[in-house]
Amino acid sequence: MNIAGYNLAKEKAGYNEQLTYVVASETSLRGFFDCKAADLEVKAHLSKVIICRHFSSTGGILLPEDVSWFINCFLREYKTDLIKPWISEAIREAINMIVSECTFSKVIVGMSFMFGVVEFYTKYRLGWRPELFDYFDDANQKKYRNMHLYDAINRLKKTNWPLARDLNYIDTYNVSALKESGIPERRYTKARIADRLTLARNSMLHGEDHSFYSTGKYLVMIYVLFHFHGLIDDFKYEGK
Repeated sequence: MNIAGYNLAKEKAGYNEQLTYVVASETSLRGFFDCKAADLEVKAHLSKVIICRHFSSTGGILLPEDVSWFINCFLREYKTDLIKPWISEAIREAINMIVSECTFSKVIVGMSFMFGVVEFYTKYRLGWRPELFDYFDDANQKKYRNMHLYDAINRLKKTNWPLARDLNYIDTYNVSALKESGIPERRYTKARIADRLTLARNSMLHGEDHSFYSTGKYLVMIYVLFHFHGLIDDFKYEGK
């Protein structure tokens, strides 16, 4: 199924990509969509849609069954990490821990690992190649070692990658959705990806809060979006 076929199926099923509120009769993605039949463009598109559609800027997760279903579809087809194949099974296990919903045990461990994976993916997109240089070679390493996830994501958004366009779309969508709700963006209400992930990561690192319930799946979906774009772009991680 290509994007045109998906759009036809979506319209026929009455699937709304842009939720403003949830009703009991809301059409689910899993009710009409076959992941196995979809091409990479559709999967990347739906990764973006799910991040916008299901992860409210106020911190809640809407229609979590569709999110878990899509993640499970991804895991069934997932073969290897594109940057570090040797940690593929660790990534799979971390995702499984997150979707287990054992919030104060497995989810915490899985989230801690996936924060590092997403940060590394982001820096790699910006040109970091730690395997090509001595770890203590500050000329090539220091600026990336000192770069936080917040800065890395915001720098990536300024590039010309199709992935960057999706990240900008997600942020624009969620800022608009929050504004329409009449809820101000402050304290624990963060609309943008960089702000949202940084808030949760800093709180976890400092032991202030380990109960960001939907952040784990949010992290997984960010990784899924990166992964599908990596397959589509086929940039071979040579800093194109």
